[in-house]
Amino acid sequence: MASKTATSDAIAFDDHVDAIYGAAIDVGRWPAVLDGIAQQCGARGAMIMTASPDRMRWTASPGIAEVVDAFFAEGWHLTGGRADRLIADHHPGFCVETDYVDADALRQMPVQSDFLEPHGMVGGAGSLFQGLPDDACILTVEGCQTHDRARAAVPFLDRLRPHLGRALTIAAAVRARMDDAVLDALSLAGVAAAVITRDGRHHACNAEFEHAFASGATIAPITRAMRFRDQRLQAAVEEVRSTGVLPGGRSIPLDLQWRGYPAAAHMIPLIRGARDYFGSDGVLIVLASAGNVSIPGADLLRLMFDLTPAEARLTRSLLEGLTISDAARRHGVTTATARRQLASVFAKTGINRQGDLVRTLSGLGAGFGAP
Repeated sequence: MASKTATSDAIAFDDHVDAIYGAAIDVGRWPAVLDGIAQQCGARGAMIMTASPDRMRWTASPGIAEVVDAFFAEGWHLTGGRADRLIADHHPGFCVETDYVDADALRQMPVQSDFLEPHGMVGGAGSLFQGLPDDACILTVEGCQTHDRARAAVPFLDRLRPHLGRALTIAAAVRARMDDAVLDALSLAGVAAAVITRDGRHHACNAEFEHAFASGATIAPITRAMRFRDQRLQAAVEEVRSTGVLPGGRSIPLDLQWRGYPAAAHMIPLIRGARDYFGSDGVLIVLASAGNVSIPGADLLRLMFDLTPAEARLTRSLLEGLTISDAARRHGVTTATARRQLASVFAKTGINRQGDLVRTLSGLGAGFGAP
């Protein structure tokens, strides 16, 4: 019986090793791999954080992904704690919190009392790995019921550690190149795109994006902070910098023309799997213009916000200064119908008042002209 159990454990361990090496190249597999490791340890989940001089990335198993996102979004990683202790110690194995801090003192730490414990993340274990060329990788299992339970998982984790170290070294290098490869592919397709980090720094951009903005964008030489002359786009970048997030994405009319047409910037938050592909937890910026050979007469207003033709006509009339009643008469609909269309426009643009809508879109009428 004992021999059969040992054989089963060996098979389970080999399965973990195979999965780890598979994720070294196919980095999209890491969430499932981390989930398997966490289950073996009796933990809620596991995560990888990779830090380099110009970026920070993380991947978590599905069960704790939202908690981990909140941890970084709320800035708890900046308060000091396990990561700092692991980096300072350089211990060639997994450690638990109570290896460094007494359990009573640990409970008094704000990150523990105000975030980790309320989210059910009481005990955990982690280890530091050297990446390529300047990456530091930390893998942690999170949400063990007690610190003793986390400590009991250390022997298993230490057995996995050599395999994890080799795989994470390769995976960090793969991730660091994936964002460049995707942007290059977009450039070949004629798409102008850039990525900024959640603190507003330049992460990557392709040649199409550089050409579109020419002198309309600058990158600070030391901080790498990204600044745009376009006030609306810069305001969105400042929002990302101050809050670390851009909920739901954003489409912004720009004060520039691209390929002879008024342009818009689609800002897409990089979360979940997209974060792995672009090697950043920030925002993807993609330029779009009203020019479209497949849709003659396409206008920027519909392009940006996916308005129906009736909604676009109503919005153009409001931009001309007409009241909602006058716009309804112009287009042969009732005022009630026009108000319903305007409500839909509000929902699609994220703007809640007619005056704000006009102010936001004013000055861009050349791109909004009727076909």
